Amino acid sequence: MGSESQRQILLFSPSGTSQALFDLLASHGWSILLADSVTQARAILRQDKPLVGIVSLELADIDPHHQSLTDLLGLESETNWILLLPERSQLSASRQAELDHIISAYCFDYHHEPIQNDLFLAVLGHAYGMAEVAKHPARISSSSYSRFGIIGKSKAMQTLFNQIDKVCKLDAPVLISGETGTGKELVANAIHYHSRRSDKQLVVINCGSLADSLVQAELFGYEKGAFTGAYKRKIGRIEASDGGTLFLDEVGDLPLSQQANLLRFLQENTIVRVGGRDEIPVDIRIIAATNIDLKQAMVKGLFREDLFYRLNVLHLEVPPLRERDEDIELLCRYFLSHDLCAASSHPKGLSAEAMHVIQQHVWKGNVRELANAIQHAQIMCEHRLIQPSDLELEKRQHPREHTTLEESRADADRNAIQGGLRQSQNNISQAAELLGISRVTLHRLINKYQLKTD
Repeated sequence: MGSESQRQILLFSPSGTSQALFDLLASHGWSILLADSVTQARAILRQDKPLVGIVSLELADIDPHHQSLTDLLGLESETNWILLLPERSQLSASRQAELDHIISAYCFDYHHEPIQNDLFLAVLGHAYGMAEVAKHPARISSSSYSRFGIIGKSKAMQTLFNQIDKVCKLDAPVLISGETGTGKELVANAIHYHSRRSDKQLVVINCGSLADSLVQAELFGYEKGAFTGAYKRKIGRIEASDGGTLFLDEVGDLPLSQQANLLRFLQENTIVRVGGRDEIPVDIRIIAATNIDLKQAMVKGLFREDLFYRLNVLHLEVPPLRERDEDIELLCRYFLSHDLCAASSHPKGLSAEAMHVIQQHVWKGNVRELANAIQHAQIMCEHRLIQPSDLELEKRQHPREHTTLEESRADADRNAIQGGLRQSQNNISQAAELLGISRVTLHRLINKYQLKTD
């Protein structure tokens, strides 16, 4: 069992512990702390601080222990509670409603007798893991799942981390592409702060947030009297980052007229302030980021081809959240443990149902949208665990673009194949069996939709 044998679990059963339940827990490495009264359970919580607790109730236990039970479950402890209840058919509607309120307010999960052993044990493991993360929030940050201040254990993110490792050792321009909310600025920070320029400034300019008339002055600075309102000399962003790194966020929004000026700087490594004559040498590294397809922008005449090749010496693609499904739960744990919203400390985790709807949701805003949803839920949640209703994901649905029937079928095929490959860990034979098609057909569809199987 290894470290599993050290996991403690409080088993509170007013009517006595079932031998079958005791044997099940013991055989799977749980160290069981028994209590048959609320007083004894409280003492165990204070002394041993178990991360998981089971309350096993018989039908006769429910009424006499109702208030003392809520007092116990409502204690500010690190314990994630699982409620084990009689068969649902034995409970009246009003009794079930009372229990539903207790479960919603205080419990990590619940089960009715007879329990399904595999599901029950899986929930216990999940409850323990979530409590452990809440108890040690820094573990994620210092684990192999976090590098450069970026969270991820998926293959796509490990590939990105390895690319950052290589790129930060060089001094050439870098173009970072990726959808909105994927973390392009985090990647730019990682490159700068792990480069030889890390002791100098990282200067950030969002090219999409400036009026066209201000871009040149912001980038190159200006001399006193260069234009109306120029009462004194101002140093531009390029000059301010001398010796360090200039990060051009949303570089695809840079006006064409200023693209020529930026290209000239990249070729000559000198600038001339607006209203000035002197050429000023500047030594910087350029990192640019975009969420648009610059090659398409070039075709449309919106982005200079020569500037693209100057910026795209090294290229990093930040994967969208839909390509890193296995990172979603890790990110949720990170956002919860790092207290995104200091005003809301009540929820201690996500219910299994909330995690399920999060994993099924289409995150068009990627990691940024996920973080916002968790922060919103932290504020709105009135229970111990965040519930699906706290997330309000139905309000985050994005309008579907009009597609033909053929396109809809293609999307359905593509999603089904990707799901089969993911479930079978890219084993073609197993995926074909799961999908109910032959290996030959699966290979043909993989080629047709240009899906990755590595």
